[in-house]
Amino acid sequence: MDKIGRLAIIGVGMPYDRTTTNKYNLCNISSAEIPQLDQSLVAWLHSLSDGELENQRIKRAEIDEDETYCRTTLGDYFHSQYSAIVVALRAAGISCHEHADCPVVDVVDNRSSNEVEIHFAENEKVVVDRVVIATGHSFHEPDDPAKVYFGSPWPMHKLIPEKGNRQRGVGERSDLRYRVPARDGRSSLLVWSASL
Repeated sequence: MDKIGRLAIIGVGMPYDRTTTNKYNLCNISSAEIPQLDQSLVAWLHSLSDGELENQRIKRAEIDEDETYCRTTLGDYFHSQYSAIVVALRAAGISCHEHADCPVVDVVDNRSSNEVEIHFAENEKVVVDRVVIATGHSFHEPDDPAKVYFGSPWPMHKLIPEKGNRQRGVGERSDLRYRVPARDGRSSLLVWSASL
């Protein structure tokens, strides 16, 4: 089994990866809404040391299944659960190969040989019997920071002013905002505030 990921850490997912989000971006689901993996988010949080919880900006006494946490915490959790699955697969004798930081440039279905070639940059490839493709997110609306319009919130750093510079992308206010085009062509506006 080959797992191929564009990002440097496999098993996290773009909305939860530290290169695309940050501690200010809360997840839009509670712990109770996450499907059961090897362990629940609450159990995983309780398994962390006090120092690890402090790095997550979480107090042990406040861990709760109805709580929402920042997306980077969920990314760490998802990576931990992914790693546990890989360990279990390997223990069961299933060969697992991970290709991190490998953007896929082409997928070729060779029907005559019943093989699929997955091509990466630098002319590298793997050949497999079957493939499951998760294409991720695609945002077609261009950003227009002068009008405080962002086609998507990713990566988050474009929405947050650099320290000491409140004018980067979002004006002089501390309100951070982006518009998400609705399916019916109208725009909805999400506004939230963060202490920077």
